[in-house]
Amino acid sequence: MFQNRLLPISLSAAFIFSTLTGCGKSDTSSQADLAPAATRPGAIASTTAPLDINAAKDAVSQFLDAVRRGGDTGGAHALLTKDACAVLEGLGRSVQPIGSPAAKFVVTRSEAVEGHANSALVHSTWSEPTETGTFETFQVVWALEWEQKAWKISGLAMELDPTQEPMIIDFEDHAQMANLFRGETEGQANSSAVKSGNADNVSQAPGSTATF
Repeated sequence: MFQNRLLPISLSAAFIFSTLTGCGKSDTSSQADLAPAATRPGAIASTTAPLDINAAKDAVSQFLDAVRRGGDTGGAHALLTKDACAVLEGLGRSVQPIGSPAAKFVVTRSEAVEGHANSALVHSTWSEPTETGTFETFQVVWALEWEQKAWKISGLAMELDPTQEPMIIDFEDHAQMANLFRGETEGQANSSAVKSGNADNVSQAPGSTATF
């Protein structure tokens, strides 16, 4: 369902991979496409009572606080949907933040997704310090699903450049997550080769975007 853009590892990508570390779908036409889980087989049926969409902000705040603090012992992982956890565990990953104590985040608002009674989008900003002492800030929109009587995170959309479409990551998409982690590993290998002077071992750098 999703087409995804894989961007070079950067400060923004480091935010993602500092969260989803090793352990023992992008359609950018609209934000509503970020939360399609209600249409998937096995999705939870709509509840009869209206959900507290504003409460979804609390789940995102808890998640980002865990990312910033680091050393998570399962709290952040527990805030992902069941399908997202299954994908990460299948790839040998879990949410074990390395910590970004100097980072700042603000969770601004949440909104319902039209046609998806058990879905919500939560808007936030994430700021990381740069080498020059300033902060680089990214707009991040989180997709959440009402699951097991709680709001759970299923993915995110991150604005890397206001002139470009956002990068959308579906944590429940096994193929996409595998490609992202493979890109992370290759990027680290290329970086190590450059630092060591082994230029012959570095393949030609890919373009700024890739579709898969």
